[in-house]
Amino acid sequence: MEVYGTTVHLVNRTPHEVVVVRDDQEVLRLPKCDDPVRLHELEVSEEVLEYEIPNSTGESVPLAVKKFSLSGIPSPSWIPEYEYKQECFCSGPEHGRPGEGGVCKCGTTFFVPIVFIVSLPVLKVMAATGIHRKDLVAPDMGPTAIRNERGQVVAVRRLMRLASE
Repeated sequence: MEVYGTTVHLVNRTPHEVVVVRDDQEVLRLPKCDDPVRLHELEVSEEVLEYEIPNSTGESVPLAVKKFSLSGIPSPSWIPEYEYKQECFCSGPEHGRPGEGGVCKCGTTFFVPIVFIVSLPVLKVMAATGIHRKDLVAPDMGPTAIRNERGQVVAVRRLMRLASE
């Protein structure tokens, strides 16, 4: 997956296994996270919603007013690049592939950005507060998702992020 113009490392931060079926039918399985990003809801107050339905008497229903918060949001992170053997773009005489520890002979340290998979509600709450991060994505559970006979999503064909505008 390219987000930063380079290959990234995917980490699942949901409490469920994420299964992605690629176009070439290869299946990518990302294990569930034991410490997932969590969405918390807090009831602030309760109001009464009065409504009218044609040919009916006026009625009311309780209306909860809630706010949401998140916990466990990871900071933007990178891991050493040396596993990926990406070449250094320096032009010095010591130019070469990274060796042990992700460092080029010229001293350049290589790192790969981590992209975290979170739930769509988490992305929506972050967007509602004006936070848009390229390193947070969610399974795309829209019309391209693979569903079982009961309509439950069993795999996705792609990941998604919310547009910032």
